[in-house]
Amino acid sequence: MANLKTSPIISAEAFLPDIVSHYPATRAVFDRYGLHGCGGELGPQEQIGWFARLHGVAIDRLLAELRAAAKQSAPIAADFSPSIADTIYRPFFLAGIATVLTLGCVWGAINLFTIGIKESFTGVNYSWVLAHAHAMVFGFVGFFMMGFAYQAFPRFKHASLWRPRLAFAALPLMITGILLQTVAHLLSPPSLSLEIVGATIQFLSIVIFGTTIIMTARLAKKPETYDRFVYASLAWFLVAAIANPVIFKLFELPGNRKELLFNLATFNIPYRDVQLLGIVVVMILASL
Repeated sequence: MANLKTSPIISAEAFLPDIVSHYPATRAVFDRYGLHGCGGELGPQEQIGWFARLHGVAIDRLLAELRAAAKQSAPIAADFSPSIADTIYRPFFLAGIATVLTLGCVWGAINLFTIGIKESFTGVNYSWVLAHAHAMVFGFVGFFMMGFAYQAFPRFKHASLWRPRLAFAALPLMITGILLQTVAHLLSPPSLSLEIVGATIQFLSIVIFGTTIIMTARLAKKPETYDRFVYASLAWFLVAAIANPVIFKLFELPGNRKELLFNLATFNIPYRDVQLLGIVVVMILASL
Protein backbone atom coordinates (compact mmCIF):
# COMPACT_ATOMS: atom_id res chain seq x y z
CA MET A 1 0.00 0.00 0.00
CA ALA A 2 1.24 3.51 -0.77
CA ASN A 3 2.84 5.59 1.98
CA LEU A 4 0.02 7.46 3.76
CA LYS A 5 2.28 10.44 4.46
CA THR A 6 2.85 11.12 0.77
CA SER A 7 -0.35 9.77 -0.77
CA PRO A 8 -3.24 12.18 -1.47
CA ILE A 9 -6.47 11.96 0.48
CA ILE A 10 -9.41 10.73 -1.57
CA SER A 11 -11.94 13.54 -1.32
CA ALA A 12 -14.22 15.56 -3.58
CA GLU A 13 -11.50 18.21 -3.89
CA ALA A 14 -8.77 15.74 -4.97
CA PHE A 15 -7.74 15.68 -8.63
CA LEU A 16 -8.14 12.56 -10.77
CA PRO A 17 -4.50 12.28 -11.95
CA ASP A 18 -3.22 12.47 -8.37
CA ILE A 19 -5.56 9.71 -7.21
CA VAL A 20 -5.04 7.40 -10.21
CA SER A 21 -1.25 7.77 -10.08
CA HIS A 22 -1.09 6.86 -6.38
CA TYR A 23 -3.92 4.31 -6.37
CA PRO A 24 -3.92 2.59 -9.81
CA ALA A 25 -6.89 0.35 -8.94
CA THR A 26 -9.13 3.43 -8.76
CA ARG A 27 -8.87 3.72 -12.54
CA ALA A 28 -11.37 0.87 -12.88
CA VAL A 29 -13.86 2.77 -10.69
CA PHE A 30 -13.54 5.93 -12.76
CA ASP A 31 -13.87 3.89 -15.98
CA ARG A 32 -17.04 2.28 -14.65
CA TYR A 33 -18.61 5.73 -14.41
CA GLY A 34 -17.50 6.87 -17.85
CA LEU A 35 -13.86 8.01 -17.68
CA HIS A 36 -12.54 5.49 -20.24
CA GLY A 37 -10.07 7.24 -22.55
CA CYS A 38 -10.70 10.80 -21.35
CA GLY A 39 -7.56 12.68 -20.42
CA GLY A 40 -5.08 9.95 -21.27
CA GLU A 41 -3.51 7.47 -18.87
CA LEU A 42 -4.28 9.33 -15.64
CA GLY A 43 -7.47 11.13 -16.66
CA PRO A 44 -8.17 14.87 -17.05
CA GLN A 45 -6.98 17.49 -14.57
CA GLU A 46 -10.32 17.83 -12.80
CA GLN A 47 -11.59 17.30 -9.28
CA ILE A 48 -13.45 14.17 -8.22
CA GLY A 49 -16.46 16.27 -7.20
CA TRP A 50 -16.69 17.77 -10.68
CA PHE A 51 -16.33 14.32 -12.25
CA ALA A 52 -19.21 13.05 -10.08
CA ARG A 53 -21.51 15.92 -11.09
CA LEU A 54 -20.59 15.65 -14.76
CA HIS A 55 -21.16 11.89 -14.93
CA GLY A 56 -24.27 11.81 -12.75
CA VAL A 57 -22.97 9.67 -9.86
CA ALA A 58 -23.50 10.40 -6.16
CA ILE A 59 -20.28 11.78 -4.70
CA ASP A 60 -20.57 9.73 -1.48
CA ARG A 61 -20.96 6.52 -3.47
CA LEU A 62 -18.04 7.38 -5.74
CA LEU A 63 -15.73 8.25 -2.83
CA ALA A 64 -16.63 5.04 -1.00
CA GLU A 65 -15.83 2.92 -4.06
CA LEU A 66 -12.57 4.79 -4.69
CA ARG A 67 -11.43 4.33 -1.10
CA ALA A 68 -12.24 0.62 -1.26
CA ALA A 69 -10.28 0.29 -4.49
CA ALA A 70 -7.35 2.27 -3.08
CA LYS A 71 -6.85 -0.33 -0.36
CA GLN A 72 -6.23 -2.93 -3.07
CA SER A 73 -4.01 -0.66 -5.14
CA ALA A 74 -0.36 -1.48 -5.73
CA PRO A 75 2.26 1.23 -6.40
CA ILE A 76 2.45 0.46 -10.13
CA ALA A 77 1.38 2.34 -13.22
CA ALA A 78 -2.29 2.11 -14.17
CA ASP A 79 -3.09 -0.23 -17.04
CA PHE A 80 -4.34 2.02 -19.83
CA SER A 81 -5.13 0.83 -23.34
CA PRO A 82 -7.63 3.05 -25.19
CA SER A 83 -10.10 1.24 -27.39
CA ILE A 84 -11.66 2.31 -30.68
CA ALA A 85 -14.62 3.71 -28.76
CA ASP A 86 -12.26 5.90 -26.69
CA THR A 87 -10.76 7.63 -29.73
CA ILE A 88 -13.59 7.44 -32.27
CA TYR A 89 -14.37 11.14 -31.89
CA ARG A 90 -10.99 12.24 -33.26
CA PRO A 91 -11.50 11.41 -36.98
CA PHE A 92 -14.96 12.98 -36.84
CA PHE A 93 -13.52 16.19 -35.40
CA LEU A 94 -10.73 16.17 -38.00
CA ALA A 95 -13.31 15.69 -40.76
CA GLY A 96 -15.26 18.65 -39.39
CA ILE A 97 -12.13 20.82 -39.39
CA ALA A 98 -11.25 19.71 -42.92
CA THR A 99 -14.78 20.56 -44.08
CA VAL A 100 -14.74 24.05 -42.62
CA LEU A 101 -11.31 24.72 -44.16
CA THR A 102 -12.48 23.68 -47.64
CA LEU A 103 -16.20 23.55 -48.45
CA GLY A 104 -17.11 25.62 -45.39
CA CYS A 105 -15.72 28.99 -44.39
CA VAL A 106 -13.16 29.21 -47.18
CA TRP A 107 -15.71 28.59 -49.91
CA GLY A 108 -18.17 30.87 -48.14
CA ALA A 109 -15.52 33.62 -48.09
CA ILE A 110 -14.92 33.13 -51.81
CA ASN A 111 -18.66 33.46 -52.45
CA LEU A 112 -18.85 36.66 -50.40
CA PHE A 113 -15.77 38.06 -52.12
CA THR A 114 -17.34 37.35 -55.52
CA ILE A 115 -20.58 39.06 -54.49
CA GLY A 116 -18.60 42.06 -53.27
CA ILE A 117 -16.49 42.36 -56.42
CA LYS A 118 -19.53 42.12 -58.68
CA GLU A 119 -21.61 44.28 -56.31
CA SER A 120 -24.57 41.95 -56.70
CA PHE A 121 -26.05 39.10 -54.68
CA THR A 122 -26.64 37.34 -57.97
CA GLY A 123 -22.98 37.65 -58.86
CA VAL A 124 -22.25 34.18 -57.49
CA ASN A 125 -23.81 30.99 -58.84
CA TYR A 126 -26.64 30.01 -56.48
CA SER A 127 -25.62 26.35 -56.80
CA TRP A 128 -22.35 27.30 -55.06
CA VAL A 129 -24.32 28.80 -52.19
CA LEU A 130 -26.45 25.67 -51.81
CA ALA A 131 -23.44 23.34 -51.93
CA HIS A 132 -21.62 25.46 -49.34
CA ALA A 133 -24.63 25.53 -46.99
CA HIS A 134 -25.15 21.78 -47.28
CA ALA A 135 -21.50 21.05 -46.49
CA MET A 136 -21.58 23.32 -43.44
CA VAL A 137 -24.68 21.69 -41.95
CA PHE A 138 -24.04 18.02 -42.70
CA GLY A 139 -20.24 18.25 -42.71
CA PHE A 140 -19.00 20.85 -40.24
CA VAL A 141 -21.93 20.65 -37.80
CA GLY A 142 -22.76 17.00 -38.49
CA PHE A 143 -19.22 15.67 -37.99
CA PHE A 144 -18.71 17.53 -34.73
CA MET A 145 -22.13 16.48 -33.44
CA MET A 146 -21.46 12.82 -34.26
CA GLY A 147 -17.98 12.87 -32.73
CA PHE A 148 -19.15 14.60 -29.57
CA ALA A 149 -22.13 12.26 -29.18
CA TYR A 150 -19.97 9.16 -29.63
CA GLN A 151 -17.57 10.49 -26.99
CA ALA A 152 -19.91 11.99 -24.41
CA PHE A 153 -23.15 10.01 -24.54
CA PRO A 154 -21.74 6.64 -23.37
CA ARG A 155 -19.88 8.37 -20.54
CA PHE A 156 -22.98 10.13 -19.29
CA LYS A 157 -24.74 6.77 -19.44
CA HIS A 158 -21.91 4.87 -17.66
CA ALA A 159 -21.87 2.51 -20.63
CA SER A 160 -19.77 1.44 -23.58
CA LEU A 161 -20.46 2.64 -27.11
CA TRP A 162 -22.54 0.07 -28.97
CA ARG A 163 -20.61 -1.56 -31.85
CA PRO A 164 -17.94 1.15 -32.31
CA ARG A 165 -16.69 -0.29 -35.62
CA LEU A 166 -20.18 0.03 -37.10
CA ALA A 167 -20.48 3.48 -35.53
CA PHE A 168 -17.29 4.56 -37.30
CA ALA A 169 -18.82 3.60 -40.67
CA ALA A 170 -21.00 6.71 -40.40
CA LEU A 171 -17.90 8.83 -41.12
CA PRO A 172 -16.87 7.58 -44.60
CA LEU A 173 -20.52 7.35 -45.60
CA MET A 174 -21.18 10.97 -44.65
CA ILE A 175 -17.99 12.14 -46.39
CA THR A 176 -19.01 10.30 -49.56
CA GLY A 177 -22.54 11.70 -49.43
CA ILE A 178 -21.33 15.28 -49.01
CA LEU A 179 -18.86 15.01 -51.88
CA LEU A 180 -21.44 13.49 -54.21
CA GLN A 181 -24.00 16.14 -53.37
CA THR A 182 -21.42 18.88 -53.85
CA VAL A 183 -20.65 17.56 -57.33
CA ALA A 184 -24.39 17.24 -58.04
CA HIS A 185 -24.81 20.96 -57.28
CA LEU A 186 -21.82 22.03 -59.37
CA LEU A 187 -22.63 20.09 -62.53
CA SER A 188 -24.26 21.97 -65.38
CA PRO A 189 -27.10 21.26 -65.31
CA PRO A 190 -27.27 20.07 -61.67
CA SER A 191 -27.71 16.30 -61.42
CA LEU A 192 -30.79 15.13 -59.52
CA SER A 193 -29.82 11.47 -59.91
CA LEU A 194 -26.40 12.06 -58.33
CA GLU A 195 -28.08 14.08 -55.58
CA ILE A 196 -30.39 11.15 -54.79
CA VAL A 197 -27.42 8.77 -54.56
CA GLY A 198 -25.55 11.16 -52.26
CA ALA A 199 -28.63 11.78 -50.10
CA THR A 200 -29.26 8.04 -49.78
CA ILE A 201 -25.70 7.47 -48.57
CA GLN A 202 -26.06 10.32 -46.09
CA PHE A 203 -29.35 8.87 -44.86
CA LEU A 204 -27.62 5.54 -44.22
CA SER A 205 -24.87 7.36 -42.29
CA ILE A 206 -27.44 9.07 -40.07
CA VAL A 207 -29.30 5.78 -39.52
CA ILE A 208 -26.06 4.17 -38.31
CA PHE A 209 -25.32 7.15 -36.06
CA GLY A 210 -28.83 7.22 -34.61
CA THR A 211 -28.99 3.46 -34.10
CA THR A 212 -25.64 3.52 -32.27
CA ILE A 213 -26.82 6.23 -29.88
CA ILE A 214 -30.21 4.61 -29.25
CA MET A 215 -28.75 1.15 -28.65
CA THR A 216 -26.10 2.59 -26.33
CA ALA A 217 -28.87 4.21 -24.29
CA ARG A 218 -30.98 1.04 -24.22
CA LEU A 219 -28.12 -1.15 -23.07
CA ALA A 220 -27.15 1.36 -20.38
CA LYS A 221 -30.64 1.23 -18.84
CA LYS A 222 -30.10 4.69 -17.35
CA PRO A 223 -32.93 6.88 -18.67
CA GLU A 224 -32.45 10.63 -18.40
CA THR A 225 -34.63 13.64 -19.18
CA TYR A 226 -32.23 14.77 -21.92
CA ASP A 227 -32.75 11.52 -23.84
CA ARG A 228 -35.89 12.95 -25.44
CA PHE A 229 -33.94 15.92 -26.80
CA VAL A 230 -31.31 13.59 -28.24
CA TYR A 231 -33.92 11.42 -29.94
CA ALA A 232 -35.75 14.50 -31.26
CA SER A 233 -32.53 15.85 -32.76
CA LEU A 234 -31.85 12.48 -34.41
CA ALA A 235 -35.37 12.48 -35.86
CA TRP A 236 -34.88 15.97 -37.34
CA PHE A 237 -31.51 14.82 -38.73
CA LEU A 238 -33.32 12.06 -40.63
CA VAL A 239 -36.03 14.45 -41.82
CA ALA A 240 -33.39 16.82 -43.20
CA ALA A 241 -31.67 13.95 -45.04
CA ILE A 242 -34.95 12.79 -46.56
CA ALA A 243 -35.81 16.35 -47.60
CA ASN A 244 -32.49 16.94 -49.37
CA PRO A 245 -33.47 15.57 -52.81
CA VAL A 246 -36.80 17.43 -52.64
CA ILE A 247 -35.08 20.71 -51.80
CA PHE A 248 -32.53 20.06 -54.54
CA LYS A 249 -35.31 19.63 -57.09
CA LEU A 250 -37.14 22.76 -55.90
CA PHE A 251 -34.09 25.04 -55.77
CA GLU A 252 -31.84 23.68 -58.52
CA LEU A 253 -34.33 22.55 -61.15
CA PRO A 254 -37.29 24.94 -61.15
CA GLY A 255 -39.26 25.50 -64.31
CA ASN A 256 -38.48 29.22 -64.43
CA ARG A 257 -37.23 32.12 -62.29
CA LYS A 258 -40.70 32.90 -60.94
CA GLU A 259 -41.08 29.31 -59.75
CA LEU A 260 -37.60 29.46 -58.15
CA LEU A 261 -38.51 32.59 -56.20
CA PHE A 262 -41.76 31.00 -55.05
CA ASN A 263 -39.94 27.83 -53.92
CA LEU A 264 -37.31 29.83 -52.04
CA ALA A 265 -39.90 32.00 -50.32
CA THR A 266 -42.00 28.98 -49.36
CA PHE A 267 -39.55 26.23 -48.46
CA ASN A 268 -36.15 27.73 -47.65
CA ILE A 269 -36.90 29.00 -44.15
CA PRO A 270 -38.71 25.81 -42.98
CA TYR A 271 -35.86 23.69 -44.35
CA ARG A 272 -33.21 25.77 -42.57
CA ASP A 273 -35.28 25.69 -39.38
CA VAL A 274 -35.26 21.90 -39.51
CA GLN A 275 -31.47 21.93 -39.91
CA LEU A 276 -30.55 24.64 -37.41
CA LEU A 277 -33.33 24.56 -34.84
CA GLY A 278 -34.35 20.93 -35.17
CA ILE A 279 -30.92 19.28 -35.40
CA VAL A 280 -28.47 21.71 -33.84
CA VAL A 281 -30.39 23.63 -31.18
CA VAL A 282 -32.27 20.58 -29.90
CA MET A 283 -28.99 18.64 -29.56
CA ILE A 284 -27.46 21.60 -27.72
CA LEU A 285 -30.42 21.62 -25.34
CA ALA A 286 -29.80 17.91 -24.70
CA SER A 287 -26.26 18.70 -23.54
CA LEU A 288 -27.29 21.42 -21.07
